[in-house]
Amino acid sequence: MKIDSNHLANSFSKAAKNYDSQAYFQQQVGCRLLAYLNELAGDFSDKKIMDLGCGTGFFTKKIAEKNKVKKIIGMDIAYGMVVFSKHSIENSSIDWVCADAKKIPVRNESFDAIFSNLTLQWCDPFSVVLSEIHRILMPSGLAVITTLLDPSLFELKQAWLQVDDDLHANEFLSKEQLKAAINPIEFSVDFIKTERITLEFPHIFAVMQSLKNIGASNHRVDRKKGLTTRKKIQKISNAYQQFLMPNGCLPLSYEVAYLLLRKVSI
Repeated sequence: MKIDSNHLANSFSKAAKNYDSQAYFQQQVGCRLLAYLNELAGDFSDKKIMDLGCGTGFFTKKIAEKNKVKKIIGMDIAYGMVVFSKHSIENSSIDWVCADAKKIPVRNESFDAIFSNLTLQWCDPFSVVLSEIHRILMPSGLAVITTLLDPSLFELKQAWLQVDDDLHANEFLSKEQLKAAINPIEFSVDFIKTERITLEFPHIFAVMQSLKNIGASNHRVDRKKGLTTRKKIQKISNAYQQFLMPNGCLPLSYEVAYLLLRKVSI
């Protein structure tokens, strides 16, 4: 799957102002990831950390305040997110950078740890970003990462298949493809854990709006452009009923991978 980086950056930039009020799933997953970082990295007082794909700086701020780090970089591809973070968070230990994770503008072996919550699924190719993370980590440096795997959004994808042949949702790596991307890089894998998280919505509009509100709409290069017609919305609503839950809600599932990687010290 090819990602349209400009479309991605613009969508997340537009979502910056209201992102935190809508991103409860992302915050839930990020809090678990932050617990791993706090447990494994120990005292951060003399360390440099990067929040890769920092978004609004929600977790950048938490890392900086809790651990009194020497320096933390919050980096995101979305200029609007970086501007929002810079204006809303005052902390002298944080620097903000707008850049693409496929080409991180820092020197080799610059960071003790990388924190990246639900960002790498937007990076294409995935292996290039992993190589960049490896490059900027110091020997024995730690990367704590969450990303989405197949079959995330499977309910939405299955429903759309009954409407037309267009590609309406992003594709995600399988767990096997994720492992294959990590294997050639000199990482020691502490663990890879997966978790299925299912959100519940009252109707199809809420399902689709949950993605749009946080900028996580379809960012494929080959996506069909233009507005979805009311007729198609009705068709997908009907198709989605196959997943109707006993409580009357419509589910939307995410397959989350938690990665703990260490740079091999040679």
